[in-house]
Amino acid sequence: MVAEGPEDVLKLRVFSSPAPRLESLTIEVAGQEDVSSTLPPIFAGHMPKLRQLALGHFTSWPKGYFHNLSALCLHNQPTDSWPSTSEFLDFIESSPCLEELAL
Repeated sequence: MVAEGPEDVLKLRVFSSPAPRLESLTIEVAGQEDVSSTLPPIFAGHMPKLRQLALGHFTSWPKGYFHNLSALCLHNQPTDSWPSTSEFLDFIESSPCLEELAL
């Protein structure tokens, strides 16, 4: 999904039902002005088969999300909202299946 601006990011709330078979997900934000860098809750936090994730612009997400990932790509991240080193390392530690990380 590509979000063109703040109103499109709000449309992510449409994805509120669990996604038990989702294996790969890419979310990009094209018009980044006035868009929060926090990913809103999606799929009721239930994506047990999600293994590959690419996020453009988002630097944080709800706790407990994405712990089964084997590949994570984070790009076009606003530097003023990066997580602290400690927070990022906590996420990595809680992701035991992670094999590929692209920043």
